Amino acid sequence: MLNFFIKVVIFTIQKKLNANISYFFKKNNYSLIFKLITFAYQKQNFTHYMNDIEVLNKLNSIKDAGNVKNIDFLFASLLSSNKDVFNLSFNIIIDIKDNNFKSIIFNFISNDKYSSIKKDIVSICWQSSISFCSEISLFFDILINDDIEIAIEALSVIENCYGNTANNNSFVDGVDKLKAQLNTIDNELKRNLISNFLLSYSA
Repeated sequence: MLNFFIKVVIFTIQKKLNANISYFFKKNNYSLIFKLITFAYQKQNFTHYMNDIEVLNKLNSIKDAGNVKNIDFLFASLLSSNKDVFNLSFNIIIDIKDNNFKSIIFNFISNDKYSSIKKDIVSICWQSSISFCSEISLFFDILINDDIEIAIEALSVIENCYGNTANNNSFVDGVDKLKAQLNTIDNELKRNLISNFLLSYSA
């Protein structure tokens, strides 16, 4: 088992450092081997760091475009674990003023690849300068079917549209759907959230 582990370590470090270290194992120079392992790990992290720098540089170069030309890159950047990359990407997306963005964002909302950030994507829709009121039925469906965190963001979109589309058929249909399905919603917090909205809508 130990020999297998040693072989794995050798292979891993050689791949990362492009160097042959089996010589040091033969010489029992474990102190140097440990340093090499540490260096290999740091090099990997440094590579990730440099990738983040490159992404941030590209984001800064397109942040004032305001169009959907780089939309795939922007949403891919939202998946980054780097907070600076995420925040800059998010803010750029919010500032997009291209009306084609409306149809595009729905593809990302329904794409399982982005399920881990669905809450953030839905929140873009109420923070964006573009109105999503004509697609309000989608957000009623999200409010009913998704978990509470995502539902809250969908409700924010709905509330933003309330003053503008209260007489719109899609809005009224959505309210009717909420009333019909309210008692089937298991999550108590979400049920109360919807109940309060319905009360304010009826007032």
